[in-house]
Amino acid sequence: MIRRVLLIAGLITASLFFFAGPARAADYGGFHVTASKTNVVPGDTITISGDGAKPGSAVSAIVNGVVIGSGTASATGSFSFTATVPTGVAGAVTVSVSDGDAADAGTLTLTVASTSTEGLPRTGSSDTIPATTVAIGLITAGAVALGISRRRRHGKTTA
Repeated sequence: MIRRVLLIAGLITASLFFFAGPARAADYGGFHVTASKTNVVPGDTITISGDGAKPGSAVSAIVNGVVIGSGTASATGSFSFTATVPTGVAGAVTVSVSDGDAADAGTLTLTVASTSTEGLPRTGSSDTIPATTVAIGLITAGAVALGISRRRRHGKTTA
């Protein structure tokens, strides 16, 4: 009886391996978005493209709540439109791209160079006289201490 149960269990297991199909990667689609360039300056025009949007839907790109470009998805869900990098932003800027459905959304990051003409902010003093005076005093004190220690070592004390 135990042999029959083991034989049946073995046949069932073997048939599962024999009839099972090969494992494949599944493509679940999704919303994909890219930009023509990611290193930009304020005012640059870039092309935003992607796929996975609802066919015929309006697709928009948003930075800090402001729409910077929009277009319409094709019958296959692909889209491509121009967008203008807003002024007043710098550094890593996140662009949200969506067709209005929260499930159909993507983000990309732009690196926006600063266009400031002011240069770097002043963070210290340009007056070097106090530091120079202290440095000269410390060097002089070190030289005096060295001279005294050499005189003592060679037995030339003044008393």
